[in-house]
Parts: sequence; C-alpha cells; structure tokens
Amino acid sequence: IVVHSGDFFPDYYDRTNVVKVMEFQYQWLEEKILDIKEWLGGKPLFFTAGNHDFLNADFMAQRLNANDIVAFNLAEQVVTHEGVNFYGFPYIPYINGTWSYEKTLNDMTPHIDRLVEQSNQTYIDVLVPHAPIYGCLDLIVGNKYSNFQPEHIGSTALASALDFRINRDMLPQAILHGHCHESHGVTMRNGILVSNAATVQRVIEI
Repeated sequence: IVVHSGDFFPDYYDRTNVVKVMEFQYQWLEEKILDIKEWLGGKPLFFTAGNHDFLNADFMAQRLNANDIVAFNLAEQVVTHEGVNFYGFPYIPYINGTWSYEKTLNDMTPHIDRLVEQSNQTYIDVLVPHAPIYGCLDLIVGNKYSNFQPEHIGSTALASALDFRINRDMLPQAILHGHCHESHGVTMRNGILVSNAATVQRVIEI
C-alpha cells in the first residue's frame, strides 16, 4: 500500500481566502487524478491530511474512489488492511492561524483524548500523524515563524500521550509522519520505528 502523511496539495498564494484555496486544490485534484492513479500503480492509498490541505479529506477520498483509486482518509479512525491497523492524526501545533488543522494545546486535547482512548481499546499497528512527535525528527533550521532560529516543531501533546497515557503493550509498531521537511529520516523512539518522509518516499515493512 501507499501511506501519505499529509500535505498532498501544492500551496496557494493566499491562505487567508479559504474558499479560493479549496477551489484551487479541487481543480488541481481533478487535473491530477489520472497521474495519481498511474503513480499508485494499483496500490491503495491510505492518507492523513496536513496543514497545507484545505480541501475536505473525505471529499478527496470520494473523488479518488470515484476514479477507481482505492483511498482511505485515516483521520481519527482505525482502518484495517490485511490485518494491520492504521490510524491518522492530521492536527499540528498552532503556528499563526492561517493553516489547516493547526490547534492550540487546549484545542488539541479532545483529539489526543480520542487517540489515547482508541489506542488503549484497539491495537494500532501504524500511527500516521502529520506532525512529528516533539523532539523526534522535528528540528527546523529556522524560518520567519521562529525568528530564523533552530526550533523543535513537533507535538508535545502527542509525545505526552505516547509516553504517559497509552498502555505500554498498546504502543504502535511504527509512526509515519511528515510536516518537518528539514528533518526527514528514520529513527527508533522507545522501541517504535519513526519515519519522517516529508520530502522523500520510503519503503517500510510492517
């Protein structure tokens, strides 16, 4: 299968006009559907939306499926494929209010609570968040949002959930994320394989 961890769409120059952004992304999707189908080569697409993705993710999955592409929006639900459970988490720490899926810590809480509850009830083999875990493959070299200083941009809420709230025997085998372009790579964190494929493609066996 192909797992996409978000930022499916190219940028639109004015994110403050959400309607225009969605129109742009819808048009891009319609123009690229045949290319996407060829790229997938018959493999199903499991995806989590990212902060660049303003088009409704369920609608995107519907449009792909209508064109004979097997696609699943993983957001906050368990999707099972050949005995492997996947769960998506599109939310990112707040940046400046102009991005999709960005949440303050308080607004992130109910989504983290849902992830923890689901993880402790049903084993999730592969967690697919868009944002990285704080302190793990999440270092940026600096941009205008951090006054061009190095900064960790991962989710502290996600790190806390994994470290303190999800039962040890229910932690996922793998976490596949994106978001942080500068820190793409693969590492192990507390026995969990963590992959940041923000700017690359990577083959991982589960």
